Amino acid sequence: MGPLWRRVFLVSLLLLGLLSGGVSDDIGGSYYWNRTLSLSGSPYNVTDEIIVGEAATLTIEPGVRLLFPEGVGMTVWGRLIAIGTTEQRVIFDRKRNPPDDEANNVTRDHRIRLLGPTVFEGRVQVKLDGMWGSLCQYNWRRSWRGSEANVVCRQLGFATGRVENKYRFGKGRVAVSDLQCLGNESSIYECTHHDFDLPPHWCHQGQNRGDLGVVCEGLNHRENVYWKAIDIRTTDVAMKSTLQNVDILYAGGGNSNAERAAIFSASVPPLLQNVSVRYSGDAAIRVNNTMTFLQMENCDVSENQGVGLIVTNPSADVTIVSSTFSKNFPAGMQVTAGHTKSSLQITDSTFEQNSGAGLMLSDVPMNVDIRQSNFSTNSHHGLSVVATTHVSLVTDSCHFDQNGLDGFHARYIGMSGSRSHTVMRNGVVEGNVGSGFNLEIEYQTIASPPISDQIIIDQSDFTSNKNGSVKITVDNSYEDRFPVVQLTGGVHRDNMATVIDVGGTRAEVTIQDVEFDSSQCGIQLV
Repeated sequence: MGPLWRRVFLVSLLLLGLLSGGVSDDIGGSYYWNRTLSLSGSPYNVTDEIIVGEAATLTIEPGVRLLFPEGVGMTVWGRLIAIGTTEQRVIFDRKRNPPDDEANNVTRDHRIRLLGPTVFEGRVQVKLDGMWGSLCQYNWRRSWRGSEANVVCRQLGFATGRVENKYRFGKGRVAVSDLQCLGNESSIYECTHHDFDLPPHWCHQGQNRGDLGVVCEGLNHRENVYWKAIDIRTTDVAMKSTLQNVDILYAGGGNSNAERAAIFSASVPPLLQNVSVRYSGDAAIRVNNTMTFLQMENCDVSENQGVGLIVTNPSADVTIVSSTFSKNFPAGMQVTAGHTKSSLQITDSTFEQNSGAGLMLSDVPMNVDIRQSNFSTNSHHGLSVVATTHVSLVTDSCHFDQNGLDGFHARYIGMSGSRSHTVMRNGVVEGNVGSGFNLEIEYQTIASPPISDQIIIDQSDFTSNKNGSVKITVDNSYEDRFPVVQLTGGVHRDNMATVIDVGGTRAEVTIQDVEFDSSQCGIQLV
């Protein structure tokens, strides 16, 4: 037992720690029965991966803090109930907080961009003296190499890149010529090149132009301290997890999984209410192959190294209400694929200041309904849509302002089959560097049923967009296969370039009750 004085001293230290809250519990391992983490034991030091068994529920009381070391997280096969209050939030955080960690300062080099259909590919442009220009080969016989593509993509924040020659025939200003990189540089400005803004004469235009185009992949992860994730693997609908008034900080790292995130879920996603996910080392939230509905309300998903929310192949409805997606890379939110009988509904939400696009939709056949939401101040497009399938998209009372390229950008490739419709109603589209609304639609050359796709822009105001208000380009349309474009109401004010530009092959265009005020050029129908 030891001397009496030693026992009294140890008991005194223990009581002092309990009274002051300075002693925290160590937790970790597998839980196959229900367990509650009470506030009296907080903060909890997680020593090993927490695993919640299929029949178990882990309940976390308001005010509890869990501190995870690097590479350690939580895997939930059963149910997680983490419900805090506005005064006592549940906090998942890292254990070590180095003073020189800049994970909460997510910045990208916005002096370089890809001028293309998505944030991942396009013609490379750099900004010099406030103006954008392309990168051109000094010797047009020499091909661009993977070393230049890799440096460009790393500077943009991606892991790797490859050359895409379909973007080589550019036009307009050339900012940099004869760029040659070894491949290990951190930016193109460390590579050899000719003087800025002094291109040779054959870089100006034509078949010898030779602009650099790239396709980027992966993320260029920053070396900081991250715990792993909350990985929810529940398959029983009755065991649906709930996170409410929860903060998740500095997660999304510590493993080699290409799909890592702060919250990862498949099959049965959790209910997320008043959840904040910040400073993740990759994506904030990934939800794959959902069997039941995904619902987010009043959530803040900001300043993450990856996409704020990634939803892949949902077979049930997705609902986002009053949530913010800000300062993420390369998009605030991304939805890919889905089921034709399900819907994506976004209401009263904000997608702003993302280093890339605000919202990206890729081959989403769902019924998409977006209302009273803000897609502004993103470095690429505000709303970006790429589809090779049926499209049903309605935006109502949304803002698309001050984006680095187009406010609303859509590219429909190889359209065939059932009729699609794209609607912008009561929109406000102001101050975009590209077009306000830009749609490229290409039909299949093979025989297909008659199609009359519908594009409606109703009661929407376009102001001060540098590449015009509305631009629609049509390819491979025929007498029984063409888009019907309707512009009704709204004001077009102080826009530059051609205000309404519909070009390419066959399209049917109706313009009614539209007001044009101080725009630089008028309507062009080709």
